[in-house]
Amino acid sequence: MSASSAPAAAPFEVLILTVPAGELKAAARVLAELPTSRSAAVPIVMSGDASEAGATLYELRRPFPDPIRAVEHGLILEAGGVYVAPPDLLVDVQPGLRCAVSAPDARSPARRLGQLLASLALSVGPAALVVLLGEGADGVAGARALRGVGGTGLVQRQNGTPQTALAQTAMLVLSSRNLALVVAELLEGGGAAPDRPDVDPQLCEATYYALFSEMDQAYAVVEVLADAAGRWVDFLFLSVNRAFMRHTGMPYPVGRTATALLGTPNPRWAELYGQVAETGEPMRVEEGELTLGRTFDLNIFRLGGEGSRRVAVLFTDITGRRQAEEAVRSSERRYRLLFENMGEGFALAELIWDETGQPSDWRYLEVNDAWAQTDVPVSGAVGRTAREVNPLIEPGWIETYARVVQTGQPARYTAYAAGFGRWFETTAFRHSDNRFGVVFRDVTERKRREANQAFMVELSRELSQARTEEDLLRAVGGGLAAHLGLSCFHYVDVNEDLGEVTVRHFWHAQDVPTVLGTHSLAGFISPDQASRLRAGELTVSHDVTAITGDSPATAGLRAGAAAQKIGAYVAVPYSQDGRWRAYFAVADRQPRPWTELELELIRDVAHRLFPQVERVRAATALTESEGRLRALIGQLPGSAVFVVNRDLRYVLAQGEALSAAGYRPEDLVGRTVAQAMPTALVGEYEAHYRLALTGVGFEYEHEAHGRAFITRGVPLSNGGGGRLGRPGRVVRHHGPQAGREHPARL
Repeated sequence: MSASSAPAAAPFEVLILTVPAGELKAAARVLAELPTSRSAAVPIVMSGDASEAGATLYELRRPFPDPIRAVEHGLILEAGGVYVAPPDLLVDVQPGLRCAVSAPDARSPARRLGQLLASLALSVGPAALVVLLGEGADGVAGARALRGVGGTGLVQRQNGTPQTALAQTAMLVLSSRNLALVVAELLEGGGAAPDRPDVDPQLCEATYYALFSEMDQAYAVVEVLADAAGRWVDFLFLSVNRAFMRHTGMPYPVGRTATALLGTPNPRWAELYGQVAETGEPMRVEEGELTLGRTFDLNIFRLGGEGSRRVAVLFTDITGRRQAEEAVRSSERRYRLLFENMGEGFALAELIWDETGQPSDWRYLEVNDAWAQTDVPVSGAVGRTAREVNPLIEPGWIETYARVVQTGQPARYTAYAAGFGRWFETTAFRHSDNRFGVVFRDVTERKRREANQAFMVELSRELSQARTEEDLLRAVGGGLAAHLGLSCFHYVDVNEDLGEVTVRHFWHAQDVPTVLGTHSLAGFISPDQASRLRAGELTVSHDVTAITGDSPATAGLRAGAAAQKIGAYVAVPYSQDGRWRAYFAVADRQPRPWTELELELIRDVAHRLFPQVERVRAATALTESEGRLRALIGQLPGSAVFVVNRDLRYVLAQGEALSAAGYRPEDLVGRTVAQAMPTALVGEYEAHYRLALTGVGFEYEHEAHGRAFITRGVPLSNGGGGRLGRPGRVVRHHGPQAGREHPARL
């Protein structure tokens, strides 16, 4: 050990020596170099396995003559005393150098060193010297706090391994060969003048040479040069350490000026050095050198007193860091540009867990402008929980996001958000611990279109099966009411000639007075509205109470809506041959902002309904007409009636003459002329029937089986589509003859 009879006043009160189990030699070397008369207390903090730490401590005690005491709770560290804290204890150094010792817990290995260093920053500050013989993930925050208050940290360089974050917070990273020497010099007050009798000048010089040679930062001493006008324009290199060439990429510069080395160096360097030389004020700055293509972190201070032109510079090549920072900033700019302009909504959120450890909610940290798809402003989301923004939050969403955070597996789903009244297509992904991001797109219109298409397919099936007008309105009105959540529908016939409307069909979800029957058109529809309906325009009211005007029609409309509990309605007109014939109306009991999709669906449904109503009504009228015809035919004496279609197939055969000939209607109905008639007569009858199909009737007399007949054929086609191309043939017995009439001659 080095000795000195009158040690210099040292600034350090505490030397903390951290000793991993595998660093016995390095720790022994530091202890061996400790000054005999030292003012700093020396706690040794062991780490690693307890048994290995015990063996290390035993080996340290053997050559060390001073007693080593155990750190206990409440112990006050004494100047020059050496102490040991085993790895199974947490130690804080409180004001007055009082030790606080606590038992370990589950987090102890992760915060033991950091807690100790943080306590030193608070209680000792710049009077703390920490020597780390081993590195780990622990202690970075505490080391930064200690350095921030002026404490000193030395780290032993770990050969062959990259420098850790903890080492980067230290003042110096030294080899084990020089670490003990530097520690001893610092404890002896290494800033003392060389001519002091108690300081070995050779030891002091060796110490500082080792310090600057081994440090990772580049170090240079330069003399600043001025021109004739007194402007600082260049500088001469006087000395550098080995790290200088590594950081700058320059050749050995001593004895040469910056201009000689670089040609056109950054003039700011000479200006900064000259400013420090003039003022004596140290400076910390980041500055680039284009000729080297590098950026440096500079720590500049003057050497010597006032008038000295010499400055020392500690600097580190931070080009990689600046490039990384710029890459991050560029990435953030691209992210921000995408974030602010993307069409999809985006939200960054963090999960909230309840006291049982279950996910219960999440909090929005950031959302983009496209978040407005939810109809909630950005300001109404950031900082608030999901339940505050949307009380009707779906429980399954919380479970999904918790699973994404826990597993890291993204989730994609399409779901309906009742609180927003919208469908969203969402992708959720883990952002960081307990945080997740969601990208979503409003697909409400697509989902509603899909639902409307499915509804129209089902409606087409039901319409094809409807046989009565009531069946049609039940399928259309009832189905549409259920699909859109409507409360009422009407089907109304219009007779403008009489100025009347007749409500044929009416349904309401609530108990209201019926409106079935005939009403005055002018009682609730104004001439202007009637004109628009006649032209085929929809009448749309989002809020009946907002309808203005004092005409009788407007007053009647408002009164009727109030009586029928109608808050909003849509009416679709039906015109034929330029005349307004009917309209189909649906309503909601509350005001309703009808969407374009809803109006499109109501219009399409109504346009399918109107021709179906016409079809059913025509079929009903035809059925009734045929019934009357059959009744009439049954009362015609001595006659028979035949009806054939375009295929020359009998669709009706009935009358007394047919029965008299011994034939039944089913002998002919459903068979063609060629199938029912003798071959010799097929040509004659087909010619007559085809003539009638062209619209030309026929009549001729003939005899058969001792009887005389008059046969008349007329077309039954009316051009309207219901009974097209069905010629009728009436055969009437004209006089008594012997024999039996063959049915083919009837």
